[in-house]
Amino acid sequence: MREIEAETLRRTVLPDGLEFHHVEAGQGVPLVFLHGVLGDWRTWAPQWPAFVPQFRCIAYSRRYNWPNRNDRPQPDHSAFVEANDLARLMDAWQTGPAVLVGSSYGAYTALSLAVRQPERVRALVLLE
Repeated sequence: MREIEAETLRRTVLPDGLEFHHVEAGQGVPLVFLHGVLGDWRTWAPQWPAFVPQFRCIAYSRRYNWPNRNDRPQPDHSAFVEANDLARLMDAWQTGPAVLVGSSYGAYTALSLAVRQPERVRALVLLE
């Protein structure tokens, strides 16, 4: 059984200096996991083994979650800001349209990306 390993943790720094940590494994259609407010990339560890054999799986820590060291939220922060982060990360990771799997605020972020840039989203799996 494959599990998410801390040793595989990668770091992406966007041009504006924001950093995002993620794990990635597998090949095929991109499947991007978005955690809720109190989680981080590790939230999806129990599901990882089921999807890695069939998809290019990416689980990342959203803007203000561990182990990222970005400044605290600004007054204008929203799911649309986080959706923009996701779009820029997808560019950096060179993913085409992806299946987005989100829980809680991660689901809201995925939905926000789908509303604003539907061409980036192959499918949505959202839960609260």
